Amino acid sequence: SGRECHPYVLMASDLVALVQSGQAREGGTFFFPAARNFPCLLSQYPSGYRRLLEELGIKGFEVSTLHMSDMRRVFGLARGVLLWQGLLAIDFLVKTVCEQRPYEVHAGETDRVHQANLADIERGIAEGCLAESVEHCVHRLAAVEVREKGTRPIVGVAGDIYTRANAFSNDNLFGRLEDMGCAVTPAPFIVDAFDFALRRNLAKSIADRRLGNVLGDGLILMLKELSGGRVRRKFMGLLRDLKEPDYQEVLQLAAPYVAADANFIVLLNVAKMVDFAQKGADGVINAMGLNCMVGTIAAALLRTIRADHDNIPMLNLVYGEAGGAARQARLEAFAHQAKTYHVRKRNAGASRNLL
Repeated sequence: SGRECHPYVLMASDLVALVQSGQAREGGTFFFPAARNFPCLLSQYPSGYRRLLEELGIKGFEVSTLHMSDMRRVFGLARGVLLWQGLLAIDFLVKTVCEQRPYEVHAGETDRVHQANLADIERGIAEGCLAESVEHCVHRLAAVEVREKGTRPIVGVAGDIYTRANAFSNDNLFGRLEDMGCAVTPAPFIVDAFDFALRRNLAKSIADRRLGNVLGDGLILMLKELSGGRVRRKFMGLLRDLKEPDYQEVLQLAAPYVAADANFIVLLNVAKMVDFAQKGADGVINAMGLNCMVGTIAAALLRTIRADHDNIPMLNLVYGEAGGAARQARLEAFAHQAKTYHVRKRNAGASRNLL
């Protein structure tokens, strides 16, 4: 039924809330990216949600699950570029918020600015003035008064895409870690998956000598890099680490643990945990929904990854199950380990200070 899947239940509640609010008008759409070849139940979500709408008696309201190729066809090239830039900008904004919020002078200011920034990005995409919107966002965040950064242990948060990014899904994990004296650096939400899938498709087309696909994928990749570079440059000087591992780096980082032809979501998750450890994080968390196959594979590798990287504290956190008090106790113990690890590195002069 899909109901055993944590994100399925939470997104279904979003759909029901939308219906109950009266916003689910005829001709409206409940949209989320579709999935092919995912090692999970995500591909079955649309059928479940459409059946839910039928049970609620809602007609003329669509559940839309577009694949990347469908999005290019539906949105067109110009709108597709805007959407990509908007997603990338939001990813950078979230990372900047995580860098600044633990050190803000006026509690709550960073979150208030972030909400205004998200609304500005939405407007910029809708009205085609995204560059102006991103500039406003950067200026707002730069104006937030902060104390000296870098004094807290840094915790990298990876895991399944939905659980690691959604505050309700992960029981406000970022806020809890900050309350415990840590700072969070998150894995990307979805931009790394788009980039990896496009580069893998291009590599396969080259290997198979499919010239038409090579030209098409190569053109899209070039546009993505050019348009993404314009967004990235606006965050220079504000965000400490703007670079994510590229296609070849992901394969290299994950190679000791996952085969190169494994599912790309698994590769990205494992590679990002290794990347956190190598860039100087003081702890790494794999946040996953109950029974998530992607998270479960990563969880099975934590011990080996930790042993290969100076026994950095690593923790697997499962959401969607009972035992919130026990999970909180494990998180508190992990935060203590991260602080101890941070002090040990600082005393040894071994911190690379890349995060």
